[in-house]
Amino acid sequence: IGDSAFEGCSGLTSVTIGEGVKTINYYAFANCENITDVYCYATSVPTTKNEAFVNSYIEYATLHVPEESIDSYKRTAPWSSFGIIEAIERVVTVNAIIYEFDIVKKCATVLEYANYKNTGDIIIPETVEYDGAVYNVTAIEGNAFSECTGLESIYLMGDVPPTVDNGNFTDTQYENVVLYVPEGTLATYQAADVWKEFKNIREFDTTGIEDVVADDACNGRPNTYYNLRGQAVEHPTQGIYLYNGKKLFVK
Repeated sequence: IGDSAFEGCSGLTSVTIGEGVKTINYYAFANCENITDVYCYATSVPTTKNEAFVNSYIEYATLHVPEESIDSYKRTAPWSSFGIIEAIERVVTVNAIIYEFDIVKKCATVLEYANYKNTGDIIIPETVEYDGAVYNVTAIEGNAFSECTGLESIYLMGDVPPTVDNGNFTDTQYENVVLYVPEGTLATYQAADVWKEFKNIREFDTTGIEDVVADDACNGRPNTYYNLRGQAVEHPTQGIYLYNGKKLFVK
C-alpha cells in the first residue's frame, strides 16, 4: 500500500487489508480519525512504516487478524498500538450449517448442523460465501450430523465428495437416509470413503426439480430467497433455494 494512499480519508471507518499485502508505506492511513476496525488477513505481519496510521487514533480501534498471528502483531509496531487486537471470526453459521473458514486456502469445513433436531433434508453446498469471498466446501468434521436422528435425506451439491470423518453418521443413517449427488457423480460417491457406506445413493439434476420440501434450513432475512452459496436472490430462476425455512426446488 503506497505512501499516503488513504491519508485524510475522514469517512473511512473500516479497513480491510488482504492476505497478499507485504508492505504499508508512509502515511498510508494517516489522519483517518474515524477508523474503528482494521481487518488484516495477512498471516505474516506486513512491513509497515511507523507513520502509516499516524493521527488516526488507533489506540481506540480494533485490529482483527488471523488467530495464529495475534502474538506477532502484538509484538510489532505500529500494529501493537491498536487498542484491541483480536482474531478474525472464522466460525460462522450460514443457512443453519456451522462452517470454519480457511482464509488462506479459501476452503470451508462443516463443523456442525445448528438445527440438530432436523427431521427433513440437509443441503451441503459446493461453495459458500462469507465476508465477500467464495469458499469451496471441502470437508465435514467430527459428529456434524450424527445427532440429526430424524434426518431423511442429504443433498450434496459438489462433484467432488467432501472428505468426512467416520463419526459423522450413524449406522441407522447409513441404512435409512437417502444421499442425493449431482448427475454423473454416482460412481465417484460410491467409491468415496464414508459416503460409500450409504445404502441409497441417487443422482439428481441440480438445475431443477419439480416438488417443494420444507425444512428449517434458512436462518437469514425473512421473505428472502437464498441460493446454495448463501447469497440473497431477488428473482430466483431454475435451481434450489432457501426461503423462510423452506427448501424450494424451482423448475
